[in-house]
Parts: sequence; structure tokens; C-alpha cells
Amino acid sequence: MRAFNLDQLRTLVTIDELGTFARAAQALHLAAPTVSLHVAELEARLGAPLLLRQRGRIVPTNVGASLIAQARQLLALADETQERLRRQIQGEAGPVRLGASTGVLAHLLPRALAWLGTHHPGIDVQVTVLTSQQSLSRLTQASLDIGLVALPQPSVTGLRLMPWRRDPVMAFVPADWPAPRSATPAWLATQPLILNDASTRLARLCTQWFARGGVHPRARIELNFNDAIKSLV
Repeated sequence: MRAFNLDQLRTLVTIDELGTFARAAQALHLAAPTVSLHVAELEARLGAPLLLRQRGRIVPTNVGASLIAQARQLLALADETQERLRRQIQGEAGPVRLGASTGVLAHLLPRALAWLGTHHPGIDVQVTVLTSQQSLSRLTQASLDIGLVALPQPSVTGLRLMPWRRDPVMAFVPADWPAPRSATPAWLATQPLILNDASTRLARLCTQWFARGGVHPRARIELNFNDAIKSLV
């Protein structure tokens, strides 16, 4: 037996609710022959009559009543599914796969996620810790919905890059160091350095910054977790 057609089931339920083919056709914005065809095809598929005419009103047979009861559940589930998907497409609900670095995750996302939880509780943000390059790669593979990456980045076909915020790059130094108010490449290059992993955008930005100052220091330690870096400092 072929699967039921939801449009035909909706027609059958509407006839039962309104009592006549004509009223059902008007409510569903269908031509009267289409309504009759929907019922005829359901009856042919089941091999049993579904509706009877009694005193000017259409009433279901026993088989028709059973099908109508089940059809109401199927249609309610279909409507619920369609509404859930609509809300997900509109960004109002559903899972959102987000990639972000440890720094963003620790310092920026908590407030954003708290705001979302209050104003859009239907959105389920699933966070994965990734570098900018990993996020871009996952986005191109459609295994990520949003990636928070360090800019600038080269344009990637099929992806839209939008600036979110600007944050200064800061050097953390021990509190008892006689450090200048603003670190220069020349001064910082003479210190024992802990830098981000060379594959990250932040590490490349730091390398370019040092190079503009005419120095090319090497890190003693490479690490991507800011809190761990501060602890080591």
C-alpha cells in the first residue's frame, strides 16, 4: 500500500469538521472536483467507503472515523514539524553549530549565550573549540553554521565574513616586571615569550607585528588557552 497523502487526509478531516464537500472545498481553497477526487483516491487505496451522506450532511463510516482520528494526529505532527523547521530556518529555534577559539569561548560567549538563553530559549547553541582556520574549513564543509574567526581572512566562496568587534592584542607580563606602558616589538622580543600556536591567526598577526619592528623572536612555549598562558606568566 502506498503512503497516505497528507493533502488528501487534510481534505477528509475538513469534510468531517464542516459536514459537506462544498464547505471543505471553500475552506481549503480547492475546486469541488478536487475534494471529491481526494476522497475517491483514499477509498480506492483502502478498498472501503469512508463517508456517507445522511440528512444533508456527510458523516464518516467506521473505517472513515478511524482514519480521521489517525489523520488528525498525523496532520498535527506535520504542522508542528513544519513550524519547527520554519523557526529554525528563520533563526528562532533549533540547533546552531558554532566554532570559536578558547579565548572567545571563555571571555565573550558566556554573556552572549546567557542573553540568547533569556531572549531565544529555543535556540540550542552547540559550541566546538576551533582555530580560525579550522572554523573556516568546517564552514566550507557545512559541518558548522557559524564560526567566530580572527580577521582579516581571505574571502572564501560560499561564506560571508562579517566584522563583529575589535579587540586589542595585549601582552601579559608578571606584575613585578619594570614593563613599559605600551609594549614595543624591540622590548618584547628580548623577553621569554609564550605565544599562540603558529597555525593560528593571532600568532601570524603577532609575527607580522614583530617583523614590522625589525625583530623575529621565537617562542619558548606555544599555547592556545589564554588562561593557561596567564597562569604560566
